[in-house]
Amino acid sequence: MIIKKSFKKHLVGLDIGTTKICVAVGELSKNGITITSINTTSSLGLKKGTVINIESTVNSIRKVINDAERFTGKPIHEVLIAVTGSHIKGEQVSTSTYIKNDEVTSQDIETAISSINFNIPPEREILQIVPTDFILDGASVISDPVGLSGFKLDINSIIITGSSIAIQNLIECCRRAGLEIKDITLQSIASAEATLYPEEKKNGIAIIDLGGGTTDIAVYKDDYLKYVSVIALGGNHFTNDLSIGLGLTFQEAERIKIKNSNILLSEESKNSEIDIYEISGQIKKIPQKYLLEILLPRAEEFISLIKKELTKINKLGINIGSIVMTGGASLLHSLDKLAQATLSLPVRIGYPKASVLRKNSSRPFLTDLLPEHNNPIYSTSIGLLLYGSDQYIYAEEDSSATITIKMSSLFKKTFSKIGGFNV
Repeated sequence: MIIKKSFKKHLVGLDIGTTKICVAVGELSKNGITITSINTTSSLGLKKGTVINIESTVNSIRKVINDAERFTGKPIHEVLIAVTGSHIKGEQVSTSTYIKNDEVTSQDIETAISSINFNIPPEREILQIVPTDFILDGASVISDPVGLSGFKLDINSIIITGSSIAIQNLIECCRRAGLEIKDITLQSIASAEATLYPEEKKNGIAIIDLGGGTTDIAVYKDDYLKYVSVIALGGNHFTNDLSIGLGLTFQEAERIKIKNSNILLSEESKNSEIDIYEISGQIKKIPQKYLLEILLPRAEEFISLIKKELTKINKLGINIGSIVMTGGASLLHSLDKLAQATLSLPVRIGYPKASVLRKNSSRPFLTDLLPEHNNPIYSTSIGLLLYGSDQYIYAEEDSSATITIKMSSLFKKTFSKIGGFNV
């Protein structure tokens, strides 16, 4: 890839979640991606990743975009977005194509993928088709077949679909906020870009993105995405349990959850007392063990759901060696340790800092990351910048670098169909 030294391109990743909306602004240049701002605001109008109030969601998006524009001093018109929701599904499909000129080209791959005959209900739409592996002339799996000689290419892929109405509502919210969507992917795929090391994607890993209303799972093996799913359980369920169990407002329950996030495995804290603000405004002391009695069953339920997903993954013949937990709810202290003890797999918290190490590859990477940005709550928005940068192709023409957006015809067809999306 040849990039003109003075070349610069601005990318904006918009993470529209159940609890918060986060926008990351980055500058893509020859040196990599430099994050110029990250702004967040409370998310109003969504439930479990799905828009339930368009006006509230639009106002939240406008607020965070306006904050980012004031911070950077530059207008924002185009964004990359991530989606989630229990309506998201991923299914494995296979297709094949005969090589036209004895050498595999990217056009051969695109032709094969676009010819996939996949019947979906009218209320669902295809979000992405992601190749998982390639087999050339019956040989073993090939990571990148382009340029190789062969006769027949088989491609295994994951087709990711979602509710037409849910996707259309999200697009409409962005449009009303004055934004054009340049690309779209799943939250878990975006977060994986920011938090996973290349070796982990090769050896086999599950990334578990714990949002406010949902938990997104993506599995990588041999450098390719192999499996995706969404669990309708997130950090808000812990907060709701505290709110109901202790008779608190949701805001107070969230404060208590964050402040006492070490409760799950801390023996010492079980004998302590904490101050809570009741709905009446009165301050009351309660034993901290009450929090454990409320949070632990929910944590165990959450981990049991993950275990069910891992069982499905194993039945598909996909072996994983470790787990990465990211997203805001992953900061519930000791949840990773509890998961590790239950699932018998190494578990770590995924921080965006991992994406800085992409400088060892040919792909765009973060030039640096401020300490305050190295937080799991920013994994998706930062990952969107990395995902978006990969969609650009660089070439040298007439001694100057040019840039074009590599968007699949499938993406254009899908969004022009469901929302009048202008691409």
